[in-house]
Amino acid sequence: MRLSFRELEVFWAVMATGSIKEASQFLHVSQPAVSMMLRKAEERFGLKLFNRRTGVGVQPTSEARALSAAAHGVFMELQEFERQVVRVREKQVGVLNIAGNPTLLAALVQPTLRTLCAEHPDVQVIIRAMPTDEVVELVARRQVDVGITYGPTQGTEIATEDLGRVEMACVLRTDHPLAGLAMVTPQDLAGQAIASYRLDTPLGRELLRTFRYAGCKLAVTMQGTIPIAVEFASLGLAVALIEPSSLLENRPSLLTVKPFRPVTGALIQLLTPRGERRSRISEEFRMLVKRTASQRFGIASAGHGAKHIVHSPTE
Repeated sequence: MRLSFRELEVFWAVMATGSIKEASQFLHVSQPAVSMMLRKAEERFGLKLFNRRTGVGVQPTSEARALSAAAHGVFMELQEFERQVVRVREKQVGVLNIAGNPTLLAALVQPTLRTLCAEHPDVQVIIRAMPTDEVVELVARRQVDVGITYGPTQGTEIATEDLGRVEMACVLRTDHPLAGLAMVTPQDLAGQAIASYRLDTPLGRELLRTFRYAGCKLAVTMQGTIPIAVEFASLGLAVALIEPSSLLENRPSLLTVKPFRPVTGALIQLLTPRGERRSRISEEFRMLVKRTASQRFGIASAGHGAKHIVHSPTE
């Protein structure tokens, strides 16, 4: 037995209204159509659902009454589904999958989500922190809605938008011999232990290019995440060469941040699957994260193009 939704709907309407006439008006179909659907439902069920009496109309059988509560539950679920459709359409609910570089998640995504979730508290957000190459792969596979990472990134399956650029800095202890300098150069770091990014990342490659341009060798003794680099700097084990936006609000008091020259930086990019229509909630997140980038880094907001605030050296 395979019951059609229309047959179930007719059964529920007749039970709810108590007559074929009112059921037909409720469903906007003819009375003969309702009667025919009821007969088909009875044949499919193998049950007598209504007794038909002239002058009295239809009377539900005990079998019909036994099925009534289940049918009512189905249509209550359907009405809830319809309300959910409205909420999704009106951006009151949805699922947003984001992947990003851990530093940019802290600097851009978290403050953006505070605004987004305040306006749409029913939105479910799934965040994955991972290296750039893994972010690119997830976006290309359409396993996330949005990627936020350092660039430039490339891929035929990925659409990119530049949110701007960030600038590298030198983070070191206040009692370090280089702490008195107005700025730190590759020549100043000769012989120093350096904690920074993996050299196969966008920022790592930019550092290599800067040191090569300056005629110096880059000797990174610790390649890893920003928190580890900062910990090495705090302990006096290394000078951290990092993009310091995550330290702007919570920098340890024993650390100082010095400009690194020549200016070295990397793009911040928003990645989306190419050719895929964005959901309303992902489009709103995209607009909000551009505004967050503008406020935090002084980058041009959505609709005006990204302003490059730093320029990397070229060979």
